[in-house]
Amino acid sequence: MIPESTTCPAARRTSNRRRALRRTWGGKEWKIARKEFLKEHPTCRFHAEHGLKIPATTPHHPHMESTQAGYPDLSRCIPLCARCHTALHHGLNLCPECHLHYKRWDQEICRRCFDKAHPEVVAAREAAKQRWKRIQKEKRKAARDKAKARKAGGERQ
Repeated sequence: MIPESTTCPAARRTSNRRRALRRTWGGKEWKIARKEFLKEHPTCRFHAEHGLKIPATTPHHPHMESTQAGYPDLSRCIPLCARCHTALHHGLNLCPECHLHYKRWDQEICRRCFDKAHPEVVAAREAAKQRWKRIQKEKRKAARDKAKARKAGGERQ
């Protein structure tokens, strides 16, 4: 934790913000409101859209003003499981094919489903990887041979 005598404005601002967030989201009032919200909305919204019943653990505030409107305002929140909440904050959403993994918003399916549907791409990717490894190995061998030649010839570096 940053000491109170910190003179750096950015560090002081960060420290104050973290303290305020701990006070807000760690308080008894929030915990009670969160518990009530999850009783009313027991399943994760993203999983429910795909017909799965995964228990929700977090009320997500999709709009910034919903956290500032009135504490704790859960009227505009959506119930999410911990995985979906983390994925949402990282720009990911649930894959419509497998409903297990996550994909970026601009992709149609996740990487695992894509690999299953296109084994030729997987084979080409693996061949490129092996080719890269072979080239790197040859470069390391050439560098070792060059160093040995210099050492044997008495050349200075």
